[in-house]
Amino acid sequence: MSDHWQSTVFPNEPIFKLLLEAAQENRHVAVSDSIRGVNASYAQLLVDICTMREEIRKLIPHSMFDARGLMPLEATCIFILGPASYLFILASFTALSLGGAIFPLSTGASPPDAYRLLQKARSSLILADPLYLNHALEIKKYADGEGTDLYVVPTTFNIASPGTLLKANVKINQDLMVEQTRPGLIISTSGTTGPPKLVVHGRGLFASGAHYQSGDVFLCHRSPVWFGGLWPLISVVLARAKLRIVARDASVIWESLRSDQITFLSTVPAVWTQLMEYYQSHISNLAHEQAEAYRQGVQKLRRAIVSSSSLLPSVQKFWADKMQRPLMVVYAATELGGAALVRAPAAFPDEARRIGKPPPGVLVKLSEGDHGQLLIKSPSAFLRYLGNPEATENAFDEDGYYKSDDFAHRVGDEYVLDGRIIDYIRYYGYKVMTHEVEARMAVLPYISEACVLAVPVANDAFTTERVGALVRLQSSHLPSNGPCWDCRSTLERLRADLSRDLAFHMLPTVLCLLHDSEQIPRTVSEKFNRRDAVERYFKPGSFDLPQDIKVWDFKCQNS
Repeated sequence: MSDHWQSTVFPNEPIFKLLLEAAQENRHVAVSDSIRGVNASYAQLLVDICTMREEIRKLIPHSMFDARGLMPLEATCIFILGPASYLFILASFTALSLGGAIFPLSTGASPPDAYRLLQKARSSLILADPLYLNHALEIKKYADGEGTDLYVVPTTFNIASPGTLLKANVKINQDLMVEQTRPGLIISTSGTTGPPKLVVHGRGLFASGAHYQSGDVFLCHRSPVWFGGLWPLISVVLARAKLRIVARDASVIWESLRSDQITFLSTVPAVWTQLMEYYQSHISNLAHEQAEAYRQGVQKLRRAIVSSSSLLPSVQKFWADKMQRPLMVVYAATELGGAALVRAPAAFPDEARRIGKPPPGVLVKLSEGDHGQLLIKSPSAFLRYLGNPEATENAFDEDGYYKSDDFAHRVGDEYVLDGRIIDYIRYYGYKVMTHEVEARMAVLPYISEACVLAVPVANDAFTTERVGALVRLQSSHLPSNGPCWDCRSTLERLRADLSRDLAFHMLPTVLCLLHDSEQIPRTVSEKFNRRDAVERYFKPGSFDLPQDIKVWDFKCQNS
């Protein structure tokens, strides 16, 4: 490392120019972390980054940096261990200031799994949230046993006085240019369509701009181990908006909407559904004046966004009608680095799977003209999959469009999502879309949760898959002093009720009822993980289905 390296001198790139300008011009709170009790200004964030840089310089060998004081290009990755918090934001900007690439490490990763990721990313540094320091040290112990050097630095901060930034003399080194195509983020895909891949984005992603206004207050409650949870932690700060971090709990989110002047909430269907259910079971029972305060909090949202997967029509209707705050639909992908298609809020949503049209700068086409696979070209698209050049090459068509693996058709100037290959169940020559069956099941009064799956069949000459359903019954429809509904009667009633709206081949033929303690597996982005659900509940590797599974139309041991 150069003798001229200083912890208060930052690279000459857009990220730190924006941060320094914000610190010099704004004294308001940039990050309000309700979980850690931190209200940090831009100035405090910059001073804390300087302190962290100095701490890292003391604790790890100078040989880990090049002559400019940056991580070498062949080993840029810095792992960040911890949940969404001010400390995660601090660690992320610290990593970027050292020329490193952020790699969010799941707090649930076992030492062997974490070590494999460290090896693949050629990383030797973890910045650890103090609450997860012991876990980081366990990973280090495992790495030591494998003969690999690994350094762990706790992420810490101090409450800075208003004049600390001036005393610190924070500045930009005009000669220290950092290429914007240099890796800035390495993050895992959700694993919806196959084994998770490690996506590499360039540093330019963070300066690409976001649709926040300086007066916005963004409510953050999601895990940073996937793109939708991590991106706001960086982009909101750079946009000079305010970030409010709360626990992922419906009651906590509602309280924040009521009292914190939130203007921007982007989350997944599962959370929008849980917020609806909490309102119906708790808030709606309050006095009118009290309930109205929560409704007014929702109506102050400038942006209310649903992403990751489609929302059930009944949930869309609740937010549009009851709350008078229809939701904006955003179609995105980890590889695309943000929104690829956007549908404006609609007071009367006519198509639950309509995903709108591309924003400026994004190009979209369909493989078969007016239908087929969604192919997308975006300026914020990823650089490559880490260590997987073949997958990188296969991810794009000959014109440089990213292959989404999602299928859609066009209606006017908007696109309607048809689903992914994995969403189709091939049953006796028919194609059954899982989301169509799930949407019909969701409106049945006795269904609390439903996931439709392709259940493999081992002993049928005419089909290899059946329409399976994982179902949780509404507690209000369960007997109070007797056994739960049995699978046989539930499947019979389910098929009879669904037959009013669905064709015969779409009706579930295999059913598993979930107990209170059982959960449907989900990906990090909270989509159903259908592969894991089949493995867990339907045991496809064995000839006979488990004893508690009800099968409608072919004879097996448990029918």
